Amino acid sequence: MVALLPATLRASAAALITGLVAVGCAAVPREVHEPRPYPETKLSAGSVTLEVVDSRPAPTSPTDHQLLLPGDFEAAALGRLNRMLGGQGPAIEVIAYVNDGAALEIADARGEMTRVSVKLDFEVKVKDGPQLRRAQVESSSDLPRSEATPEEINLLLRSTSLDAFDRYWADEKTTTALNGDLASYANKPAK
Repeated sequence: MVALLPATLRASAAALITGLVAVGCAAVPREVHEPRPYPETKLSAGSVTLEVVDSRPAPTSPTDHQLLLPGDFEAAALGRLNRMLGGQGPAIEVIAYVNDGAALEIADARGEMTRVSVKLDFEVKVKDGPQLRRAQVESSSDLPRSEATPEEINLLLRSTSLDAFDRYWADEKTTTALNGDLASYANKPAK
């Protein structure tokens, strides 16, 4: 149909289509890490809470590149945990301790890069009950230093933080082990 239009209209239509495609592409969010699929196995818990604790000391020098987790990290992570729930069983509490969140300048075979790294510790326990599990995870991402704008670093930090979270929680071994712990807790004789 475009071929039947006069040349000036064809050029205008092509420019419009190109513009729409460019706008559509700009609206697509970029993912630095491929999202990790969560297992089909559900967690044998009735509810879950998440607390994020960042007790790192404030940076003491301008060369420290300490980063705080994104403001929406806790809500995004809790949403992931809620999707894992089977709906039956005790309430569990998850505490995520932030051990590191930093932007580091590195140089390697690729050239000068900025590395965003995140390290988390998890403590999982039954609400008002015993600790079930502890775990440590980390994730990092690199981008060319010339592209390391504050916006790009924030994008990378969000993706890397959630990837660190998913490295533990999206692993089916985690769900299986926690379900075993919860079954043992449920079958424990009352004192």
